[in-house]
Amino acid sequence: MYGIGFKRNGDVFFQEAITFIENLDELEIPAWDMTDLKKFSSLPNLNSMLRGKKYAQIITSRGCPFSCPYCQNYYLNGSVRHRKRSVGSVIKELKFLRSLQVDEVHIMDDTFNLPKERAVELLHAIIKEDLGLYMTFQGIRMDSLDEEIIRLMKKAGTYKIEFGVQHVDPDIVKKAGRTSKESLKKIKKNIRIAAKYNILTYAYFIYGFPGEKMDQSMKNIKAAIYLSADMVAFLKLIPLPKTEYFDMLESPENIPSVEFNFYNECPELTLSDYDEKELKRIQVYSYRAYYLNRFRFFRTVFRLPWTSYWIKIIFFKYIRDILNLFFKRNV
Repeated sequence: MYGIGFKRNGDVFFQEAITFIENLDELEIPAWDMTDLKKFSSLPNLNSMLRGKKYAQIITSRGCPFSCPYCQNYYLNGSVRHRKRSVGSVIKELKFLRSLQVDEVHIMDDTFNLPKERAVELLHAIIKEDLGLYMTFQGIRMDSLDEEIIRLMKKAGTYKIEFGVQHVDPDIVKKAGRTSKESLKKIKKNIRIAAKYNILTYAYFIYGFPGEKMDQSMKNIKAAIYLSADMVAFLKLIPLPKTEYFDMLESPENIPSVEFNFYNECPELTLSDYDEKELKRIQVYSYRAYYLNRFRFFRTVFRLPWTSYWIKIIFFKYIRDILNLFFKRNV
């Protein structure tokens, strides 16, 4: 297996593949003091909102204990273990960020809450330090969550968690290795618990699996309404390189890699039996069915943190998108 390949004076050279770092504590803490955090925090972020004034993104682990066939972790095929930073290393970085007046941290782990024991230990340590941070989690395995973890998350300063449901149809789940009826019940229960602790929940669903039919797609929107998270995203399956779905593309060599930055728009990046317009219609219908159900959109908006960031960066964009979503006729 090779790493980077390049040409020099007409000759082709390949570097040896770089191995994954097993001990993440060997890495230095990022030089956050060399970043203009005020400017950084004024730009759009993956969390789409801020409750504090200055934020930073950190990871406490790399990789994932699962290998879903559409995920970037799939090609590792279990050859690289789920690697975790020590609690001391994470606390050291959080304290450093706090010394720089950061008051919000977005934890970007693929799967933060597994194993549970490590998540409990880290959350207890954050609570003990009493850093006064707002926190969000971008990768939570919701069917493996429980009230103990949710309570600790809230006590540590958490106001939002995101999680993937992906698809609920049994045939697609069988191929993609995802959500079952039992796990849906667990997710539903944990969304209710999160609401009790005033933590926002954001669920992700995926359409466009190979061979997916309309009745299978409709199960996703029914599941979304059943789960009733505060926010949802209905995305298109993207055949990422080195996944088994990428190998199904007819001519992957003709797709510029830059197009992966526009993952929800590039028509070539699809394995769906739907054409691009049909897939778009399903996504738009799903958003309408979800957010117009019992006026969920308006209830959610009033629960969001109404900071200057939200008003300047997100609010007017959301209003425009929502108006397009609800009233545009050509979708």
